[in-house]
Amino acid sequence: MSTALPNEVYLVVFGHVNATPSLAAVCRVSKYFHALCTPILYRDVYVQHITLRVLRILSQLPVKSRLCYTRHLTLGRYMQISENESAETTHAVFVMLAKMQGLRSIEISVELSNCIASATYSAKKRFGDAPDLPAMLVERCPRLRHASFHPWLYDTKVPRFRNLRTLNIAHIPDYSPTLIGDLFLRE
Repeated sequence: MSTALPNEVYLVVFGHVNATPSLAAVCRVSKYFHALCTPILYRDVYVQHITLRVLRILSQLPVKSRLCYTRHLTLGRYMQISENESAETTHAVFVMLAKMQGLRSIEISVELSNCIASATYSAKKRFGDAPDLPAMLVERCPRLRHASFHPWLYDTKVPRFRNLRTLNIAHIPDYSPTLIGDLFLRE
């Protein structure tokens, strides 16, 4: 296909389109525009009401799926039903986040944060060890700059976020001075 403008010009124009339906429509125009717009379309992912079904679908996508383009992720309200579902939810979130190597910003709702913390705590009690969300993010998302979480349950050493610029923790427990100190001490 002969293009009148260089790719960089198209990327600047598409980068200023704020309406997701408009970007999706541009993606369907041609294979050329699809290749240019897809990373922009999936750059910011916001899921308002998340369910276990949605998490299962996202976690089952291949590694080379459109999740690799995600830079900013917001997971909204989540209602858990049982402890088994809590463990499966945590696993699905971990698998999904592992596919988002370029993730720079994450915000997780109170309900989903509590579900993950509860499942992690239960797994640690039963099996002696279990990954927790902050440790997984430090390991799998090295480019993470901004994080917004809600209550964490820690039994072990708090991981060091190397490139984090903004951290929002709501409802910090009574041992907050230790928690805050551990988060920001340099090695």
